Amino acid sequence: MHPQTPSRGLLLALAVLAGVASASDTTSTKTKTTSTSTPVVTPCVATATSGAFFDLRPDTAVVVVEGEKHVKGVPTEDYVARGWDYGSNFTLNVCNAVVKKVTDVVGVEKALWRNVSAYYETKGKVYSLGYGAPAAVWKVTGY
Repeated sequence: MHPQTPSRGLLLALAVLAGVASASDTTSTKTKTTSTSTPVVTPCVATATSGAFFDLRPDTAVVVVEGEKHVKGVPTEDYVARGWDYGSNFTLNVCNAVVKKVTDVVGVEKALWRNVSAYYETKGKVYSLGYGAPAAVWKVTGY
């Protein structure tokens, strides 16, 4: 079985997930109180303010435990993108840590290696692109 490559729809959904709104404010003039309500966020579901959504959970690759039966249709391998024009290969999982165990991740504590959800390899070294999290957490660092 060959590793799966992310589809255009999956990549679009990940981009939409980056722009999900998180909270709305409401003010009551009668009681002069302000309350902030946070909508319920389902992990791994990209939602838009229009109410449209895209459920990413079926695209999450899972580890098949030895001796257990594999569920047909459930991805069991990480998504791999060959960076022919970039010079690096990218590996990721959706909404979870990668299935393939990674070691010697540059700049990441050993205890966190098991939670790496995306990484790239170049010149024999592994660099993390992010960690698995039930909700989208975007962190931008220096370029």
